[in-house]
Amino acid sequence: RYWSHDEQTILAAQGNYASCLANIGRTDEALVLERAMYERRVDLQGVAHGDTLLAALNHVILLVTVRRFRAAKELIRKQLPIALEALGADHDHTLKFQKNRAMVLYEDPAASRDSVMQARDIMEDVLQRR
Repeated sequence: RYWSHDEQTILAAQGNYASCLANIGRTDEALVLERAMYERRVDLQGVAHGDTLLAALNHVILLVTVRRFRAAKELIRKQLPIALEALGADHDHTLKFQKNRAMVLYEDPAASRDSVMQARDIMEDVLQRR
């Protein structure tokens, strides 16, 4: 048996491990681990907690990196409004969600001209807020 605070330490260590896996190219394993960590943080802390939002953001970043745009879009669509309400539009995590939202819109091979223009507008807003 372990104490509840130990679970936070375990999740932090798993996050470091997932990052290492991604850095050595084992992205499928990293994605599975990051998704599980995000879901556990939702269970422990709720969707609006800073650690949960960071776990979601890390998962989004990896999804974008491996070009899984549909999954990244879905997670951004779910988490961005929560980040905006919980952290505000100028918080670093919120800005990174917005940046990745723009990347998904821009880099998706199926992107329309309107999507590319929307991505540009999002990035201009992000740059103004920084």
